[in-house]
Amino acid sequence: MTPRMKKLAAFAATTAIAAATVLPAATFAQGTLNANDLGVGAISNDIKLGSGDVRQTAARIINVALSFLGLISVVIVLIGGFKYMVSGGNDTKTDEAKKL
Repeated sequence: MTPRMKKLAAFAATTAIAAATVLPAATFAQGTLNANDLGVGAISNDIKLGSGDVRQTAARIINVALSFLGLISVVIVLIGGFKYMVSGGNDTKTDEAKKL
């Protein structure tokens, strides 16, 4: 990039950020939000967060996160196994599958 292009890109980025922060307030596109506007009250009974001990809430969040990570790891192992099975003895494809 030439110095002129860098200046133009910086100016465009600055203008875009300024417009994104100033224009919604100038047009009153959205008022201030509170918890009821976001639907927190509607879903708090379903997911049961905030009604018990903080430790229980943290444990639930950690359990969900670990379940998600476990699912991702199983998918990665299955993809690696599939790549290994269809590599056909090709060393580069076999090594690629083993790296997964």
